[in-house]
Amino acid sequence: MRTTLLAFALLASLTLRAPAQSQPPAGSPEQTLFQLTNQARAEHKLPALAWDDALAKAARAHIAVMARAGGEALHQYPGEPDLTARGGSAGAHFSTIAENVAGSGVSPEGIQQMWLTTPTHRANILDPRLTAIGIAVTGPPGAIYAVQDFGRTVAS
Repeated sequence: MRTTLLAFALLASLTLRAPAQSQPPAGSPEQTLFQLTNQARAEHKLPALAWDDALAKAARAHIAVMARAGGEALHQYPGEPDLTARGGSAGAHFSTIAENVAGSGVSPEGIQQMWLTTPTHRANILDPRLTAIGIAVTGPPGAIYAVQDFGRTVAS
C-alpha cells in the first residue's frame, strides 16, 4: 500500500510539472530580444518571461508570412489564421496571448527600442499577467522582421 502511494505521488508530481522549455539559440537575434525584453521587465520589477517553444513556433509561422508579404508588418494577413488560432495550432496552452510585430528593423536592439517607445508594444512587454514568450527574427541587417508572441501559459 505504501509503495503504491509513493508511486502515485511521484507520478502526480511528474504529471503536474510544466514541460521543459529550451532557450533561443545562443548569440541569435531571438536571444538578444529575449534578454532585452526580460531586462526591461526587471527594470520595472516584473518577473522574467520564460521561453516557450510553442509560442516561438507560432512566431516563426507568422514571420514567414510577413516576410513573403513584404511591406508593412501586420498582425494578420489575408488568409492567415488570427493570433489565437496560430498559438493554439503551434501547441501553446494559454489563457492570454499578445503579439508585437516589426518590419524593416535595423537590429534587434533598434526594434526593442521602437517597441518600448510605442504604447501598445510597451504594454505587452510590461504586462504583469504574461508569463512566457516566443520570438522569431528574420532578414538581413537593416531589413529584419521580428515577432514576439507572449502568453500567460496554463497547464495542458
